[in-house]
Amino acid sequence: MMTEQEKSGLNSQLNEAIIQLIQAQKYLNQSDFIRSGVYLGTVQDLLPKVHFKLLTANRKH
Repeated sequence: MMTEQEKSGLNSQLNEAIIQLIQAQKYLNQSDFIRSGVYLGTVQDLLPKVHFKLLTANRKH
């Protein structure tokens, strides 16, 4: 089971990923491909960690 604090932490991380994706899209639309790629890289680093925590959450019984 996941505590409320853990859920809140994951929610914050997902919100941060959304913000980073919006920034990546903004810079892509401005043809600033390098900056867009940097924001995407941040999301790529973050999401596997969140994904793993979600997949293993029910195994802590």
